[in-house]
Formats: sequence, structure tokens, C-alpha cells
Amino acid sequence: SRDACSRLRSIACTVHTRCGKIYVEFCLSIDHMAFIRFLYFCAAFAQSQGAALFRKACIGCHDTGGNILQPGATLSMKDLERNGVATEEEIYNITYYGKGRMPGYGEQCTPRGQCTFGPRLPEEDIKMLAAFVKSQAENGWPKIDGDVE
Repeated sequence: SRDACSRLRSIACTVHTRCGKIYVEFCLSIDHMAFIRFLYFCAAFAQSQGAALFRKACIGCHDTGGNILQPGATLSMKDLERNGVATEEEIYNITYYGKGRMPGYGEQCTPRGQCTFGPRLPEEDIKMLAAFVKSQAENGWPKIDGDVE
């Protein structure tokens, strides 16, 4: 998939990545269907990166959007809204700084007692996770590659 983005650079003026999303400024006229297929590819690529990060860092407590420590604080849209965490920014903040029993995973997370003792995540990874969690919550937590039946 990174090769596809490299190939894209040959037909696009600029390729930007922000918040796990790929933005492109095209200099050439392209077929609209090809562009739509490209946008679909980029969305799928960002979603798969978010899923991989989620499996690596979050699935231990939040498998299929649940919460093994606090059943009323799942990652379902209903619980996120009820707990005031319904936007990507709010999901990002809790993932970065932690809250209650949820430790923070950000590289600059403080106070130390609120943060994970495990590996910290870079800001871009946390942005990707927030976008992934929001998307999954909006879609009722559909299965992701690697989910156990």
C-alpha cells in the first residue's frame, strides 16, 4: 500500500498525510472513476492502519469495542455520547492523557500515575486510533481483520 502511495506521487503534485488520512493535490486531469477508486483505497488504507494499531495497543481491554474494566464505558456510540467522548478530538484526548481507569498513551502524557507504564504512542498514531474508534463506533463495531469468532 505504501507502493501505491509512491506511485501516486508520480501523477500528483503533492501527497499529504494528516490524521491518518491522505490528501492529494493533483496537477493533472484524471478520470473521475479512477479518483473515486483512489479515495476508496486511501480510506481503506487508513482504516487498516487504525485497525492494526487498535489490535496492538487497545484490544486487550477494548475487544470489539467493549471495556473489560468498566462495562458502562464501552466504545459503542451510545456509551461514548453518554460519557461525553463522542468526537475524534475527545477520543484522542482520553487516549493521549487517560481518564479514570484508562491510562494515557501519549508520549507527553502527565501526570505520570495516569499514564501507561508500557510503550507510549506517537501523536499521529493516536490520531489514527481516534479516527478508527470513531468510525467503528458509528458503524456498530463491525469485525476487523484478526477478530476471533
